[in-house]
Amino acid sequence: MKKILTFLTILLLSLGLVGCNSNSTTPDTGSNDSTDTDGGNTDGGNTDGGNTNHNAKLESYSYTFKNGDLNKEGGTTEALSGLKWTYGSSPYIKFDSVKGFQIGSSKNNVKEISFETTFPGEGIIKDFSIELSVAKSGNSNYIVSFGDYTKTDSFTNTTVEAKEQFDLNVKANSFKLTLKSEAMALYLKSISFSIEHEGDWGISADTDEITPNPGQPVEPGKNGVAATKFKLVSIEEYYKNTDLTLTKNALKAELNTLVSNMTGVSYGDSRYMLLYTDEDIKNPGKLNGIYEGTLFDPVWDSGSTWNREHVWACNRMQIPGEQERPDNSTIGHTSDLHNLRVSGPSINSSRGNKGFDNTTHGEFFFPNQNNGVDYRGDVARILFYMYIRYNSLNLDETVGNNTIGKLSVLIKWANEDKPDEFEKRRNNRIFEYQGNRNPFIDHPELVNQLFA
Repeated sequence: MKKILTFLTILLLSLGLVGCNSNSTTPDTGSNDSTDTDGGNTDGGNTDGGNTNHNAKLESYSYTFKNGDLNKEGGTTEALSGLKWTYGSSPYIKFDSVKGFQIGSSKNNVKEISFETTFPGEGIIKDFSIELSVAKSGNSNYIVSFGDYTKTDSFTNTTVEAKEQFDLNVKANSFKLTLKSEAMALYLKSISFSIEHEGDWGISADTDEITPNPGQPVEPGKNGVAATKFKLVSIEEYYKNTDLTLTKNALKAELNTLVSNMTGVSYGDSRYMLLYTDEDIKNPGKLNGIYEGTLFDPVWDSGSTWNREHVWACNRMQIPGEQERPDNSTIGHTSDLHNLRVSGPSINSSRGNKGFDNTTHGEFFFPNQNNGVDYRGDVARILFYMYIRYNSLNLDETVGNNTIGKLSVLIKWANEDKPDEFEKRRNNRIFEYQGNRNPFIDHPELVNQLFA
């Protein structure tokens, strides 16, 4: 199923049916998260359909390294998601559950180490992603090479960050990653790529990254799920210095001051935070997909299974001086967890960059795509939060650069579909990462005070 979803996502991208901003193109920088469709907001990524062999199949290889995979002596690993990796020796190897393998230390610096795998035959590599970080300070470089392609770039980030390249169409029979370090130590967490080929190679995405036993509750700080940053406080404590009796502009200013006191997270880190924030209430160990109510395994596989949906579509948030299209290093309005929801690739594509109304037509989208679920209030409260948090955004009856329409409908939705236990718990869990809350979930009456 993951392979089919990956193929469909890339096909839709090639047809231009989804996009963070369908009227713009993304520079070939190697940092765009093009498989992360979000808010109907897919960040680039068109395959070269003219050269595609329609008898071939597209597979996504993804492997997150686990304790015991590597050792100081180097050599060849066991098959990891279907491929064996040959790698060099290192005087120091240590495993970290969040960052992956630490290579080198302050006393045992590793100047260069390579990881290489050979495919069963020739294929066409479409994209790749590697997750890297350094221990403390110092510049390091990575070199990715396959076929006649070589990509060299530096990294200095101390938190795990994906280094990616999309829009490729390179023939290759192997994949090689070389790390050159000037830092005290570096970390390698994962290697992923999509490859089109004929025959059965037996490679696959790593489906055991987060929940080797599906159905077990998601725990932050374990199995790749991001660790929390803030200790949860009571609702009363959070609002103790805020006057919620104000009206209109005074209330908006008061709420803006409150929710703006937050610690932003990166768009890359959001992948491993949504695993916790969007866990379903009734089905522990599953993620709640917005609009359809589809349940997903809490595993990040480069967007093949689920995407990061911007409820306030990112190209409807053109804030002066801020980056419109997020990459994984972005921290700002496009990475705010309150506005990001897990969603399936297909429904994410259908939503596109449309605003919200009671029916899906033209430039509007109705959030309830399954009769058994109601996401109207969820959507409305997310949009109300974004409106008070980011001053450049507006809510009225239209869809435009910084509007997402229709305010009258959103008010009605919020009043008819009150916050449920999932929404309340998600609000708590986002606080544990960002240190701020959505007031319209905690105090639904604020909707009418501010907007009616």
